[in-house]
Amino acid sequence: MFKLRQVKKTDLPFLDSLIEKEQAMPVNWNDNSFIQTIVIEDQGELVACSPIQFVANELFLPFFFVHQVYLRKGIAQHMFEKVKKIAKANQIKNITMATGHLKEETIYYYKERLVMELEGDLLVLQL
Repeated sequence: MFKLRQVKKTDLPFLDSLIEKEQAMPVNWNDNSFIQTIVIEDQGELVACSPIQFVANELFLPFFFVHQVYLRKGIAQHMFEKVKKIAKANQIKNITMATGHLKEETIYYYKERLVMELEGDLLVLQL
């Protein structure tokens, strides 16, 4: 059973190793612009995460990570629904996601499933 929750400091070393292993992308978890980071776990194992930044009156997702074993299982959609709730609760009209770390097929999938528009290197959703 999948559980969505806020990240804990004790999660960060595992997330670092997981993200580095799958995407060779270091993350600066001390970045003060992250207003929060959400994670999804499956039976206690972390399988997805996304830090959320507030930038120029929109929510910005510098990355949106789902473990490759859990792709195409609705996790990204579940996590993105939480991001949309956060945006609506804060009266934010745009959510923007960086795509530089994503494969082309993943960008297409997010564009179609999350109903986002591709604008250069960003996926954008207007609420």
